[in-house]
Amino acid sequence: MPYEYVRVDVAYCDVNRQFALSTLQALRTVVKQLDAEVKMDTIPVVWIHDYQLFVAATTIRQVIEEEKLRAKLSFFLHIPFPSWDIMRLFPWDDEILQGMLGKYTGLSTLQVPSNITRT
Repeated sequence: MPYEYVRVDVAYCDVNRQFALSTLQALRTVVKQLDAEVKMDTIPVVWIHDYQLFVAATTIRQVIEEEKLRAKLSFFLHIPFPSWDIMRLFPWDDEILQGMLGKYTGLSTLQVPSNITRT
């Protein structure tokens, strides 16, 4: 069986899209259940963990805003964030940064905030 070449960036974005769609479906279900229980003050939190889901976080945020879903989106990065000279090489650098913008953003090291603010 011949080896099939798949572009890493296409596969990465596809997996992130699938994860985002599944997460959004689960979020919609939770919000409906909370509404049925008249728990309008309860706000679900969606925590996205690490670089594997940067693009998923962007998609989830956009849909939450478009559909006005009651939710808080948060992100935690378990690895050091790259410096700007590395970050700018990524073809989807803006989506990565957008994905990290949540109600809460957790970072694993003190070096990371300075790299993010420089980006």
